[in-house]
Amino acid sequence: MNWNKLFAIFYIITLVYWSSAQRGLLGDYTVSSEDEILNTFSALSNNAFSGENTINVTDNSLTGGVFLNELQEGDLILIYQVQGVSVDVNTTAIGWGGVYTAQNNWQDFEGSNPEWDITEYGAVLDYQSAGLYEYAEVVSTNGTQEIVLNCVLKNDYNASQHAQIVRVPRFENLIIENNASISTL
Repeated sequence: MNWNKLFAIFYIITLVYWSSAQRGLLGDYTVSSEDEILNTFSALSNNAFSGENTINVTDNSLTGGVFLNELQEGDLILIYQVQGVSVDVNTTAIGWGGVYTAQNNWQDFEGSNPEWDITEYGAVLDYQSAGLYEYAEVVSTNGTQEIVLNCVLKNDYNASQHAQIVRVPRFENLIIENNASISTL
């Protein structure tokens, strides 16, 4: 057998296989309506830790938006930590049994009618894990909740702080017509 021909066939098959998981997988897409939904997402069901390549979500099918088929090898996902920030607020009980929220330094103002410095209201004290994100490519899914990634996670994600998994569409070209717009679920 001619080894050059065998290598060429192997190379072409490998190239076709890997290119299907790359940019432009979904081809060209035109948005022609208002608030058209492109992506879909699921919540993290268990904490995920850096160094791991498996995550658990509430539903790993991730169908919806432009995705008619379930999550599969080569699909791109975004892992995003939504909550977890520590903010400068002071919730204080008032006479009628309710509470109000004010900046912590509000009590430092003198006089009966203090002017609030709204630039300090809700100041972030510590971002902790809020806002962390990373992209990963899917290797496989197991059952209805597990997703295996092609690389290990760089960050820790906390399920109780609303970590989300977003399935990211891979278009060759995205065209948004006049008076049309995209939205999320």
